[in-house]
Amino acid sequence: MHCGKHLKFSLLRIGKVLPSKYIAIGTSHAIVLLYDMSQTNLQTFGSSKEQEYGAITAIDMSLRDECLACGYENGNIILWSIQKGDLLKMIPATEKSPVLALKFWKETKNNLISSNAKGVVNLYKLDVILFQWVVEKKVLLSPSNEKKMNKENQKNTIDELPEAFFSIQVLKPESSEENKNKYSLVALVSMRMILVVSLEPVISKVFRYERPFETSISCAPSVSWGKLPTSSKLLKVYCKK
Repeated sequence: MHCGKHLKFSLLRIGKVLPSKYIAIGTSHAIVLLYDMSQTNLQTFGSSKEQEYGAITAIDMSLRDECLACGYENGNIILWSIQKGDLLKMIPATEKSPVLALKFWKETKNNLISSNAKGVVNLYKLDVILFQWVVEKKVLLSPSNEKKMNKENQKNTIDELPEAFFSIQVLKPESSEENKNKYSLVALVSMRMILVVSLEPVISKVFRYERPFETSISCAPSVSWGKLPTSSKLLKVYCKK
């Protein structure tokens, strides 16, 4: 079971992944502090170079504790090696907009999904080719989808109205061999709606739920997956003022 928690303060963004043995704290000075469960500082990531990118606004760890991904105020994304403390890859921003949410959506460190304040949701696939990291980017959601899509790539893009998605949660694969990797589902939540999208085997919109009328628009949205005793999936939504 994976429980992701991101708590935003005025100066810090904290990423905690359970049952991981690490806690990562991203600061407004673009520095990441990595602790173990005994509160020992194991690594410090970042330098004066990363401070040019602005505050860390999103953070996540890979499921196998191999890598740490950080999103920055200017839209850049950096992949760090947890064990060595090395910068593995910097993904420059194509839209100068703060990264609001960032998640590894597979068990490996090679697949990321991110959202920014302009309503753009991107998928990234990272591979090492000839000793260099190569990034393949795919736009999943964008305010300009309707203008840019053509018949060839339309089936791989979700057509939705512009939304800033503040929280992204990935449904982890079942442990049984029968269900393992059958589907890859991700839930995205904005101030107006919840959107559940299938990323594999095909990209498609699975479910959309509008914000209830009685819910205050001033509430900050977040989303998580839960499990019912019947083994069916349950999507839980939490609204905090």
